[in-house]
Amino acid sequence: MDTIVFAGLARLCARSAGSGEGPSAIARRFEVSRFYVYQVRDREQETGVRSSFQIGGHRRSRLEAAEPALRNWIAAEPGLTLAELQERLAAQGITTWIGALWHQLNKWNLTFKKKPARQRARTRGRVGSAAGMDVAKLVFIDETWATTNLTRSYGRAPKGCRCIGLTPLGDWQTTTFVVGLRHQRLTAPMVVDGPMDGELFLAWVEQFLCSTLQAGDTVILDNLSSHK
Repeated sequence: MDTIVFAGLARLCARSAGSGEGPSAIARRFEVSRFYVYQVRDREQETGVRSSFQIGGHRRSRLEAAEPALRNWIAAEPGLTLAELQERLAAQGITTWIGALWHQLNKWNLTFKKKPARQRARTRGRVGSAAGMDVAKLVFIDETWATTNLTRSYGRAPKGCRCIGLTPLGDWQTTTFVVGLRHQRLTAPMVVDGPMDGELFLAWVEQFLCSTLQAGDTVILDNLSSHK
């Protein structure tokens, strides 16, 4: 109903303007702004259409006509940035925002992702360096921790009532587990109360790990500060 009313109002305003009535008088008679009257009058003069524009509904993207070109550019140069694509579109007379371009590319399933070339180079390097290793001689150092204070300490309850919830029975401290991982078993496991630090890690290496190592073993560990 609203669309019909607006369309009829636009025709009345345009007809009155065409008959020579002034914009101010038209605006007062139909209780609209003078800007609306000017808009309706100018649209009729430029396009010959008196009705209002469509309200709501699907609006086609101005990039739809450029889809084949965009797909060809990306297929030829996958590393093109949104700014570079925007410049190429501008050279063809199509102006758009970066955000609109991103949205339209995602809509076409042209998503942003890592290029596999770098990953393949890393994989080749790892395979080449590990080709001569005996997996039975590899020992990976790994550690994890758990704590009993991970329960939520806040909750909601009616105003004036105590918030009651369940918490695990524990000392609210961190428990650390460190172990050596071989290809078929775990070696030198240790559980200790408290977080891992340099002194504790050195004690584990000297008192637990060293006694399990044999000639030719390779120990691999990350660069955690407590391991240095």
